[in-house]
Amino acid sequence: MSSTWRQSLTLGLAACGDVDYYTHHPISCGCGCKGVTRIEAELAARAHRIKKLDRNERAFFAATMKSVTQMEREILSGLGLPPLESVRRYVMTGDGDEGRWTAWGIEQEQALDSAVSGHLQRFLGEPWSELKAPKDDPLYKYFQLQSMAISADYVESLIEAAPGHPDVVSMIAPDPNYLRFRAMQNAAGTRIRTQVALDSLSEVKRQLEQMARDGEWPIRVAGHLHKEIGEGKAWYWRRITRTESTLAFNLAYDWMAETNNVLYDEWSAGPDACVICLGFDGQIWEHGNGPYPATDTHPHCGCVLLPKYIPGGIIQDSWTRNNPYDEPYTAEEIDAIIERIGNRRKP
Repeated sequence: MSSTWRQSLTLGLAACGDVDYYTHHPISCGCGCKGVTRIEAELAARAHRIKKLDRNERAFFAATMKSVTQMEREILSGLGLPPLESVRRYVMTGDGDEGRWTAWGIEQEQALDSAVSGHLQRFLGEPWSELKAPKDDPLYKYFQLQSMAISADYVESLIEAAPGHPDVVSMIAPDPNYLRFRAMQNAAGTRIRTQVALDSLSEVKRQLEQMARDGEWPIRVAGHLHKEIGEGKAWYWRRITRTESTLAFNLAYDWMAETNNVLYDEWSAGPDACVICLGFDGQIWEHGNGPYPATDTHPHCGCVLLPKYIPGGIIQDSWTRNNPYDEPYTAEEIDAIIERIGNRRKP
C-alpha cells in the first residue's frame, strides 16, 4: 500500500471514525469533511481473489495517483502556495510557515481549472462527442480494456469447467468501440466530471475565496487543497479505479456469457465477504437477471459471477432492487439478510 494511500486513510478515518457505509450515516469532523469510512478502508485494503485483476487495479490506482500528484503540483504553483513536499510534511506533522495568502482572482481560478482539466483529460480522455485521436490512451480506457481481457480469460476457464458447456468456447476481443464499453466510459466520465469538476471544484473555489479574504496562512490553504482535491483524496480515486475495474470485469463476463449461450449466473462471494455479499453467495439467477458485483453491492466488491448451463439449485426471481448508491440498504434489509444467512447455515 502506497504512503499516499496510507496517509489518505489516516486523514479520512480521523475525520470520520466509525461509519456505516451501507446506511450512509457519516460522523463528520468540525470542517464538515466526510473522508473515507472505516468499513470502506477495510474493504479497499483487501486484495481481489483474481491476482491478475488485483495487479491491474493497483496499477490503475498508481497511475491515477501519479496524475493527481501532477495536478496538485500545478495547482500549488499556479496559486503561489508552498510546494507539495512542504504540504505533505504539514499534513502529517502540522509544521509550516506562517504568513498571509490573499492571491485569489481570475488568474488563479484559471490555473486551478487548467490543472483539474488536465488530470481529467489524462484519466478519462475527451467525451465521446468530442473524441479526437489521442496521443496516448487515457488511463481509464487502457486499464479498463486490461480488466476486460483478464475477465475474458477467467470466464473462459470457468465455462470450460461448467457441466453442459459447449464443445467449443468462443473468446471475445475487448474493443474500445464496443457500444457497451463506450456506454460504460461515458457513464464514468459523467459521474467523475460531475463530482470533481463541478461539485467539488465549485465548493473548493468558494472556500479559497473566503480564505483569501481572511488572509489565511499559505500552508493551511495548501493543506486544505491537498485534502479536498489533491493526494488526500487518494481514497476516492482508489474507490473509482477499483470499482470501475469490477464494472469492466462484469461487462466482459456478460459478453462472454452471451457469446457462449450461458444460461445461469451463480454468485460467488469473495473471501471475508460483507453481509450483503454473503446473502447473495451461492444463489442462482437466469443469466442477466440477477445482481452484479459492485453495481448492486458496494465499492471494492471482490465477488464474481460463475457461468452455468445446469442450475444445480433454486433459481431466484429477477433482481429488481434499485442500486444501493441511489437507495442505500436499510438497517431492516441488513437484518433480514443476516437472518437469511443464519437460516441457510442451520442443519
